[in-house]
Formats: sequence, C-alpha cells, structure tokens
Amino acid sequence: MRLINILVLSAALAVIAAPVFHSAATDTKCACAFAAADQAQEAKVEPAPAETPTADSSVVLYRVMGVVLIVWFGLAFFLFMLDRRVAALENEMRQRG
Repeated sequence: MRLINILVLSAALAVIAAPVFHSAATDTKCACAFAAADQAQEAKVEPAPAETPTADSSVVLYRVMGVVLIVWFGLAFFLFMLDRRVAALENEMRQRG
C-alpha cells in the first residue's frame, strides 16, 4: 500500500512540476530568440531561419523518453523490493515483540 502512495505522489508532483519546467524552457528560448533578433538588427543582418524538426530530433526524443521510462521502472522496482523488505522486518518485529 505504501508503494502505491509513493508512486501516486511522485506522479502528481511530476504533473505539477512539468508546466513550470516547460515555461522556464520556453522563456529561455524566447529570450534567446529576442537576443538573436536584437543582434541581427544591430548588425543589419537577417536572422537565421528557425530550425525545423528533423527525423534526427525525433529519434533523440524517443531515446530520451526511453531512458526516462527505464529510470522510472527501475525506481518503481527498487521501491517495490524495499517495501517487501520493510514489511518482512515489520512482521518479524511483531512476532518477537
């Protein structure tokens, strides 16, 4: 039961924190775009066209998602095993006491 509570709490925190990290990354990209536009205007040079997503960037995205999923499954397995060990120790303490 404790394992489920931990996983639900961590998922809820991830959902809550995701927009914060996304907005911070977007703000950084916007700031970089504005800085590049200012530099281009000062130098009277056209800004470089925005990068378009390619097959390589989507492959990188899937690799990152795969690594993140492996880490989450590893963490869940570790917590599951830890919960079993703690439950066994609690049962042993009840039998002794």
